[in-house]
Amino acid sequence: MSGLVALHDSRREAASTGRLERMAQAIAHRGPDGWRRWHGGPVAMAHGLLHTTPESLREQQPVIDGACALVWDGRLDNRDELLTALHAAGLPAGTGTDPELVLGAYRLWGAECARHLLGELAFIVWDAGAQRLFAARDRIGLKPLYYTRQDSTLLIASEAKALLAGLERMPEPDDALVLALLLSECREEDNSRTLFSGIHRLPPGHVLVLEHGRLQVERYWQIDPSRRVTHRQPEAYVEQFRAVFDEAVRARMRSAFPVGCFLSGGLDSSAIAITAAAAGGAPLEAFTIFNRHPASDERHYARLVAAAARIPLREYADEGRDPLDGLEQLLFAVENPLVTNHADLRGLGQLINAQGCRVMLDGDGGDHLMDESGYLADLLVRTNPVRFLRETRAFARSYGGRTGECLQMAVQDAMPTPMKHAAKHLRGLPAWINRTMADRAAFTARWAQARVPLTFPSGAQRLSYQDALSPYLLMKLELNEREAAQAGREIRYPFLDSRLVEFILAVPWQQRCRNGERKWLLREAMTGLLPEAIRLRRGKGDGTAAMDQALQGVCRQQAPLANRSRMLERYVDMAGARRLVARYQAGATRLRWDVWSLVTLDAWLNTFWKGGARDGRNIVWQEAVHAPDAALVR
Repeated sequence: MSGLVALHDSRREAASTGRLERMAQAIAHRGPDGWRRWHGGPVAMAHGLLHTTPESLREQQPVIDGACALVWDGRLDNRDELLTALHAAGLPAGTGTDPELVLGAYRLWGAECARHLLGELAFIVWDAGAQRLFAARDRIGLKPLYYTRQDSTLLIASEAKALLAGLERMPEPDDALVLALLLSECREEDNSRTLFSGIHRLPPGHVLVLEHGRLQVERYWQIDPSRRVTHRQPEAYVEQFRAVFDEAVRARMRSAFPVGCFLSGGLDSSAIAITAAAAGGAPLEAFTIFNRHPASDERHYARLVAAAARIPLREYADEGRDPLDGLEQLLFAVENPLVTNHADLRGLGQLINAQGCRVMLDGDGGDHLMDESGYLADLLVRTNPVRFLRETRAFARSYGGRTGECLQMAVQDAMPTPMKHAAKHLRGLPAWINRTMADRAAFTARWAQARVPLTFPSGAQRLSYQDALSPYLLMKLELNEREAAQAGREIRYPFLDSRLVEFILAVPWQQRCRNGERKWLLREAMTGLLPEAIRLRRGKGDGTAAMDQALQGVCRQQAPLANRSRMLERYVDMAGARRLVARYQAGATRLRWDVWSLVTLDAWLNTFWKGGARDGRNIVWQEAVHAPDAALVR
């Protein structure tokens, strides 16, 4: 994790370093190991460094090579290939740091260089010779990059708040995206938007090119739905999965400091921990969180895994707290109301820091990529009813749910897209949404449009693609990245390695599951490595009881509809929202996330537009962005 800031002003011979300083100040937390700046002609750059990889200990950024300057955030996973290619081309690799290799790749392949890079990355290059500004973001989007263009100036940074600091006025919220977030209606085209109007995200797998005054954003990577992995024997799929997964974990163990892993005791985090321990390299520490609710206490399973991996396990007790405590500060840090965490994790962060861990491994993406719910839809339409019912019962047992739920899920997943869309259209928008705003923001028309995903040969592949590469998950990962950045840490996700994603989506649906066993490939690959109690565990911990207890306390304070921002009614029909909260309080627990979203939306609006003010930034924003710190950028 590092901080990137750049600006390009096509109408000035020298870019504004004062504006650059303000932008860097807004994300000073991203560079605990020092900030450096550079400017040349119409371009100015600043880089804040967090040491993570061994090579980063000798980084000096921006990297300058002739007419090119680069700032970089990330980790390269194909260093050897790049070194070989640069050597063959007779190009220097400098001291061999990741940003030097990336700048060499740009010198070798130009605007095509991103296709040759593997890893988690975001970078910006200024090529004075070609008068080209070039930026890229990794395939999955695990490293952030935001930009905005006003008149003659292009601003780019690692967080949106840096761009806000570079603007003269606070932009309006993006009303349609706010509504989409409230209703889980985000789509792939939303990957280029933020909740601040006029501020954009560079989408995953895309590059940005500014040349001769023309700004273009182009895709350089996408999943190929026609790709197939074929083997004669089922065991060969397991062997290949194990090899790709091992490499994904090994690449993320590259650290100059101890590596931590979040260990819940579930299959995904346990597989990462046991594989990371076998990979060697940096010292490994495990961390688990628990509370007094028995359903969410997985310490027994976490201890089994830690003992098998022979790694220390740090246990942190979440004693619970008012979920409103510190909420607005958190929302300012993460810039997004999509926060789902109600636990008190401040003590956990202190525990992680005490062990010196700057890198944390996380199992997010495992369920999204490998939870083969679409397999049941394939069984329904491709096999006989006897096999379908037998495997659905087995899947329900593996899922920890009821057979009826899985049958309903299979029917819904197998339903043609036009039919799903027609049913949703007939239901209409929920009663608690402000219909006037939905119409004005063109969200009502959007709601009526069917999503058109890539065409895959099976339901299992299609749903894995939609889940693992969903805009909703991307927003959550970006939120996690910004929260970790506040603490000087970097989160790495082995299950979201692009090579693993490509492999899983190319596996035929028949090989994704066996006799209704969820995550069959992963379970088989962990044979002999994980304790059987973990490898064959059905279901996982349930934290909803703790969530409901905390949220019911909030409801008793009438906080869901406090409307402290005086902007909540912009998106919410208040009478309908009161009925929603009342139903939740009466026991309709399935509405918990709808109610919580009202809490976080109001707090987010109040954080960035305090009291509905648009003509100035609120106090929280001013203090965080404009706090004096003359020693920030050197």
